[in-house]
Formats: sequence, C-alpha cells, structure tokens
Amino acid sequence: MSKREAFDLFSSFERELDEFFDSMLINRWRGHERGREFEQAAVYEYRDSYEVKIAMPGIDPARIDVRMIGPRLSITAPRDADQIEFTYLFNTPVDSDAVSASWKADTLTLRAPKRSPRRIKIE
Repeated sequence: MSKREAFDLFSSFERELDEFFDSMLINRWRGHERGREFEQAAVYEYRDSYEVKIAMPGIDPARIDVRMIGPRLSITAPRDADQIEFTYLFNTPVDSDAVSASWKADTLTLRAPKRSPRRIKIE
C-alpha cells in the first residue's frame, strides 16, 4: 500500500468516524431524535459537485440560515416553536465560496462545487 492509499484510507475512516459520532451524539443532543430535523432531504454526489435538496413546507425562506463550516453544511430554520436543523459532512472538500442556494416550490436546493486539487510548486 502506497503512502497516498494509506492517507486516503485514513481520511475516509476519519470522515466515517466523524459522521458516526455526529449521528450518535451531537445530533441526538440537539434534539434530532424527537423529529425536529428536516424529514425530506436528499444529497446527490456528482463528478464535480454535490446537490442538496430539502423540502421545507411552511418555512419562510428569509428565515433559513445556511452555513458552511469547513466540510460541514449546516441549515437551520424556525418552525412553529422549534428550531429545526439539517447538517451534512461532505466526503470531498467543497469550494465554500462557490456554494449557491435557490428556493422553489417549498424546496431549498444547494449546489456545492467540489474543490479542485491544487498543485503546489516546489521551489
């Protein structure tokens, strides 16, 4: 196994472990087990980007908060007396400055381009 393969394997394991602890600890601590998350969310991965679609009926799009925190997408919005939340950890780094969002028919759609590897010149 090459160093690159070992690094990729470790990175994948680290992401999976982060997602496991997020789903088992953090999301439960935030109240997700009580059904306060967005029920209809889908994440699609393409060769050069991700697309996230979340059905949000009854939500005012002006009150939706969308943030990229490192590789993590975080979306929160008030609904009734609760704060609901959706989080997703991308498997591949994304260009957070190029993420775009649109609203149509009670559905939030986000497009997140994957970040291209950057070649570093050795001097």
